Amino acid sequence: MAEEPSIVDADVWLACAVPLSRLPAVGSQVYYFPHGHAEQCPAPLPGPLPTPHLFPCTVTAVRFGADAKTNEVFAAISLQPGPHRGGPLQLELRGGEGGGGHVVSLSYFAKQLTQSDANNGGGFSVPRYCADFIFPKLDFEADPPVQTLVMRDPTGNPWQFRHIYRGTPRRHLLTTGWSKFVNAKLLVAGDTVVFMRRADGELLIGLRRAPRYPPQQAQQEQRRNARARVPPEDVVEAARLAAEGSPFTVTYYPRLGAGEFVVPRKEVEDALACSWEPGMLVRMQVMEAEDARRTDWANGTVKALHADIWRALEVDWDDTAPSSSAKSRFVNVWQVQFVGYPPLLKRLRISDTIAPLCSGDDSMAAPLIGPGSQEMAVLLGAPIPAAAAGMQGARHTGPTDVPSSSSATITTQLLFPSPIEDLQVPPSLSGGSEILDPEFGSPPSNSVNMNPPNLPVGTRSIQLFGTTITPHAVQTATDGGSEEVNNEVPDGVVDENVEQDG
Repeated sequence: MAEEPSIVDADVWLACAVPLSRLPAVGSQVYYFPHGHAEQCPAPLPGPLPTPHLFPCTVTAVRFGADAKTNEVFAAISLQPGPHRGGPLQLELRGGEGGGGHVVSLSYFAKQLTQSDANNGGGFSVPRYCADFIFPKLDFEADPPVQTLVMRDPTGNPWQFRHIYRGTPRRHLLTTGWSKFVNAKLLVAGDTVVFMRRADGELLIGLRRAPRYPPQQAQQEQRRNARARVPPEDVVEAARLAAEGSPFTVTYYPRLGAGEFVVPRKEVEDALACSWEPGMLVRMQVMEAEDARRTDWANGTVKALHADIWRALEVDWDDTAPSSSAKSRFVNVWQVQFVGYPPLLKRLRISDTIAPLCSGDDSMAAPLIGPGSQEMAVLLGAPIPAAAAGMQGARHTGPTDVPSSSSATITTQLLFPSPIEDLQVPPSLSGGSEILDPEFGSPPSNSVNMNPPNLPVGTRSIQLFGTTITPHAVQTATDGGSEEVNNEVPDGVVDENVEQDG
């Protein structure tokens, strides 16, 4: 006689489920996909599934449980087939029954087992975070620091472990009792163990079984997990009842690589309303690792569309995509998001964004620094005042005023570096305040080594911050006015450069 599955609460279910797992609440309007249900089976179905390949349903009950043999958590979802009425009703999707948000009241830590962790006769290397925040505090004054931990699995069975802090370098270990647990649960490298602690200090231990695919099926489109637990006959019966409009119950194991087959109505309808085409850029939220809590985005390109509604998109993921997304080459349209712009490169350096602006490539610079562009103002910041410490006679404006010609000259010099000596500003920029666009306002090729107008030939001058400086006072036009800049040495001040020239 088969053992009855144990009932667990929502907190334990969410902690032991793979990251990003969720469940519909009672009363939610959903779609049931038999082909997704079939992915929970270890073997192919005995016959074809009835059409259509999706059924509108309403969730009538959700029950959390744990498999008596494998300790894997599952959810029994009761559905009532029938057309949806009214607007989409989508309640809380994070476990629990009811419309309010569910707050997990326990702390947990997950670690994927290494070969040494799953080795019979060995110990378990406890991460420092788990030892500090999940396990009770050790007495480090003792020699050696050691304690006995009692944890219960999802079926309610207690397990006893010896926690010790030793070694060179010193580290936290589970020794006595760990091998017995590994043998009883048939753990292998790649499985994940979840340590949990309730608010009252009770310790729990759960498992996530890594999928196991036969080698001959590794390259096929539809792979079967040999460790799956749903019999194929259950899927055929559920699809038959859904086609007849009779209520039925499905079993969902939140495993890695197994997609949700009870999906909220709004997500499905919104995704199917989009026009999907090959070549579109998409992204999908994934976890960096199964034992990590950090999420990441996998970017890819739609390669092909298939006739079946289940996993209709074939996506080529970028090389930088997390490893977990490589197992999902065929995805559902509601699992991905359309990207209307090329995704930003990861680990982008500041120099990578500035280089096109200084390279002189008009095709790359035009979208950023076109006329009236605001992006360039954000990149370069506020206009740099022409007046520096000790500079005389130069005008400058506040942040809200119109910049003078000197600020435009500085911007020109930032984008187009050139020798300070004999650099002339194009006449079109003498009274402007916008940033120079290489396509429309490039400095003329003959602007170097030219004397300003109204200066005798042979007179040496330099252009500094929009002001022409000569050995004698000169007139500089700024906003229709003129100012005198005198670089003569006042009486009583010794100019070392003059003495050296003499």
